[in-house]
Amino acid sequence: MSIFLMLLSFVSGLGVLISFVTGLISYFSDSDYKKWWQGSLILFAVTSVLTLLAAVFDSESGLSVAFGILWIYVSLLMFAFILVYIIKRIRRDEIKGYKKRIGITFITGFILFFIVAATVNGPENVEREMNEAAATVEEVTEEETVDSSISEEELEEERKALDAEKEEIAAERRKLEKEKSIEQEKKEKEEQSAEEKSIEIKKKDDEATAEKEFKEEPKEEKTFDPVSEDRIPVTVASFTDGDTTRFIYNGNDEPFRYLLIDTPETKHPRLGEQPFGKEASARTKELLSNADVIEVEFDIGAKQDHYQRNLAYVYVDGKMLNEILVREGLAQVNYVEPPNTRYLERLETAQALAQQENIGIWSLPHPFDSEIYQEEPTSDSEENNSSSKSSTSSSDGTEYFQNCTELKKVYPDGVPSGHAAYQPKMDRDKDDYACE
Repeated sequence: MSIFLMLLSFVSGLGVLISFVTGLISYFSDSDYKKWWQGSLILFAVTSVLTLLAAVFDSESGLSVAFGILWIYVSLLMFAFILVYIIKRIRRDEIKGYKKRIGITFITGFILFFIVAATVNGPENVEREMNEAAATVEEVTEEETVDSSISEEELEEERKALDAEKEEIAAERRKLEKEKSIEQEKKEKEEQSAEEKSIEIKKKDDEATAEKEFKEEPKEEKTFDPVSEDRIPVTVASFTDGDTTRFIYNGNDEPFRYLLIDTPETKHPRLGEQPFGKEASARTKELLSNADVIEVEFDIGAKQDHYQRNLAYVYVDGKMLNEILVREGLAQVNYVEPPNTRYLERLETAQALAQQENIGIWSLPHPFDSEIYQEEPTSDSEENNSSSKSSTSSSDGTEYFQNCTELKKVYPDGVPSGHAAYQPKMDRDKDDYACE
């Protein structure tokens, strides 16, 4: 009967495997896979029942074998649930309930494992066998006493053998009890050690937390250049372009030209807008607008140019704005007039790095021309006639020029606001400098 039940259990288990694989194939082909997986679960339950029945009818194998087979089946079911969960997770399908099923099968398998371990060759079985052996010895002793046909010598030998066997059984019992005692003591020590370790870890965590509470949080610090005593705090009055800004300096609104650099023009009357001119102006405005501290530093030479603009190095939160523009390819080193060369080498290093990286103006086939060339007259006669016709002087000292071409013949660098030759119509970029 047990063989027949085991055969049915095997066939049912094979059906479980076939149903699961068929359902898996249907899932990947977007067919109806649920009926196959439901069928595999039903067959799994039938297989488990048949296995238990086979163990009940088979007195030799016992329940330990049945629980062992069930443990294998449950483990396979758990791995099947894990596989389905992973596949559904990858395909972003509904995975509700699969974690719960995996947990249930895992706990069930865990319990079955300990049941199998407890029913196969445990200390209780050994003790039971020793008790059975002792009972057998006592029965034999009683039978030997009753049997009068056995001689006294044989009885004595049998007694000695029985005593020896009893002593051996007692020794085995003492050994088992000692092993149990050692195991129990070891377990208690491990639990005590784990508890002490947990207390120690908690203590260290508490100390670390307490120490952290007393410490101040590190504050974010800005990186500053070495502080110079020559730097003077200023505030922005208005923005002109990438290399010129008006600051409130000593209580006055004054223009500042950045030393040793030149940015592309944005609204020059003749050159118009040059590549990266707007970017340079926007970057200068961004850095100045976001700065907490703005400072200017003069060099040891002239403090102003011929336009009466202050010549200085400008700092935003301790970083030189001149250098930032050069390093980002938005300005080139220019207008080097000793002795105003304190940071020339530093700026040239930044420019070399920008050139190596081909960024900003250095990404162009030809970087912008910072020099403003004069228009050449078509002939000497035209030049003379134009000069004579377009340049006049008034009695009050005001000079009049027809256009910037004529003005620059007399004043090659242009004229600032307030100059006798200054006219607003020639100051198209509205920076208070005509024909620069």
